[in-house]
Amino acid sequence: MNQTIEENRGKKTEFAKRAIVRYILDAKLRCGDRLPAQQELRERLNLSAATIVRAIQALKEEGILLVRDKVGVFVRTDQTDGLIGRTIGLLAVQMENSVFYAVMAQLLHQELLRQGCRAVLFSRKPLADDNYFVSADFPGLESAVRQHQIDGLIDTSGLYGELYEFLVRNRLPVTYVGSPWPVASGVVIDLMDFCRRALVRLREEGFRRPAVVIGGGRIRDYIWPEFVRGLEGFPDVRDAASLYLEAERVTDGRLLAARLLLRKPEERPDSVIFVDELIGSDFLAGLLVAQERTKHYRPQIISVCSRQQAAGMPDSRVWYFEKDPVALAEQAVRHLMRQLRSGEVRSEVEFYRFRAVPEVPFFFGHPEYAQMLLTADDRVPESVMH
Repeated sequence: MNQTIEENRGKKTEFAKRAIVRYILDAKLRCGDRLPAQQELRERLNLSAATIVRAIQALKEEGILLVRDKVGVFVRTDQTDGLIGRTIGLLAVQMENSVFYAVMAQLLHQELLRQGCRAVLFSRKPLADDNYFVSADFPGLESAVRQHQIDGLIDTSGLYGELYEFLVRNRLPVTYVGSPWPVASGVVIDLMDFCRRALVRLREEGFRRPAVVIGGGRIRDYIWPEFVRGLEGFPDVRDAASLYLEAERVTDGRLLAARLLLRKPEERPDSVIFVDELIGSDFLAGLLVAQERTKHYRPQIISVCSRQQAAGMPDSRVWYFEKDPVALAEQAVRHLMRQLRSGEVRSEVEFYRFRAVPEVPFFFGHPEYAQMLLTADDRVPESVMH
């Protein structure tokens, strides 16, 4: 029994420590700034005086606070890195073919830590019914929510269904970050704006038959209407469906190149928009290898590129729009922190837009270099080589 009492006391002390650190971070207190009186802290945190005293003593021993008898409690250091005021869950589906979301998980973790938050990952592998999630799909999440072990959630999976309803009932602040999705709150990558601006530039430059390469599934519901509207004014467009090309994996790029080379020249797009630069690179490598001696078909490419890893494509004529995963992670964390600091669960959607940039360096401008990108089993079929 005494052990149980001591464990409960320790949990309350840890909770109070986190709450005090959270106050320091949210109020942006600096070294030498004074904390509110203990009476005010008790009212703010709804904890007993004894718990507040234990928490202040613990933070004093850790070098975070300075206690001056009959004067007050003061912040002792400006070094807030590593101080944990909140615990945030990261919800993710393990996507074997998505480098972007693997990078985003790491960047979100880093930005949360910078904001004084500890990140806890809840993940699962994709299933056939990929987005109708239930609580059991993410082991440990339901328990963490019910026991108030996490203060908020950043979702990169696009959840809905039973799990989303469970989170709403428990009034847990949730911020989604990712591609277009029917979410109530979060930061949506504005692929519709990218598609619209890319088509405008192609029309202004005199291209006649553009195509777009993007993932399938629900994302098509968002991009397809924008793409169809954007095709107005292109003189050689007769069948919009033949210009909407789906690709999920990086190696789908070379297969797409092979399929387009099988089309009659007048049926091929004269320009192609890529949302995924890795698929775009694979596509261009496939074209270079298949047409090593002819090079008859070289469509204009517009592609997204990463600000932090602008590797370039095997073509010096590519037009780029820049994505900044670091800025996207920062925007998503800011979105969640506003909810947490206000104490309100808000329905608020923001958009993240790409930026048009000059050409980035290209490293594979010759067929022999492109051939190196493809293994013997992956090369474009001989039937479409020439």
